[in-house]
Amino acid sequence: YSLTSPPPPNNEKRGMLNGGDSDSIGTIAGACYGAWYGFEGVPPCNYKDMEYCQRLKKLGRVLFDRMVEGNP
Repeated sequence: YSLTSPPPPNNEKRGMLNGGDSDSIGTIAGACYGAWYGFEGVPPCNYKDMEYCQRLKKLGRVLFDRMVEGNP
């Protein structure tokens, strides 16, 4: 897939559940999913107790706002 179209359905599951270096591939697939969909469709139990969750959400919002405004 490309950066201009959403990832295929279940892409993150295929990345995390295959053989080989699945932890790294799963991390990349999860990051791509998050970039496209945010927390939509992700059960809260998968992130509600995540370390630095609120700090990371705030940072994500700041980065997104800067991107939209065109400020590096």
